Amino acid sequence: MVLLDVNSTMYKRLGKSAQQKDQKQEAGGKVGDSTEQRIKTAKDAIRMLLEQKLLHNPKHDVGLVLFGTSETSNRLNDLYEGANQYTNVTTARHLGRVDLDFFRYVQNIQATPQSESPEHGDMIDALIVGLDLLIHFAGTKKYKKRVFLITDGEKK
Repeated sequence: MVLLDVNSTMYKRLGKSAQQKDQKQEAGGKVGDSTEQRIKTAKDAIRMLLEQKLLHNPKHDVGLVLFGTSETSNRLNDLYEGANQYTNVTTARHLGRVDLDFFRYVQNIQATPQSESPEHGDMIDALIVGLDLLIHFAGTKKYKKRVFLITDGEKK
């Protein structure tokens, strides 16, 4: 199960002078492309994981949960409808075999713009939603379960 942070902070750049470049870019200055955005690095990591699964372990099942999204779409939120729980967490892909559609989906993931960035959608909610998906998928079968949490750990 892969949990990916798509909060607006994932638009920031990586690198030693990333904060200066972000400030310069906000001020309208040109910025060299010597550093990548955090979301691009995260998507590259997910693509590498998917490639490994596809080439070496094609029978492995992988799922994807996004947190920090402007919308909410997950089973637990539907289950606790009136409680306003597990908001801004989206089940992007249920557990299943890796295919080309999965790669395309990961390629098209965008971080949530600052203007639409939610107040909630934290990693604990995403972890609970991801574990719920794992438990319901595996049932009583013996599966080796792994959770990959990809975040910058920053709040907006």
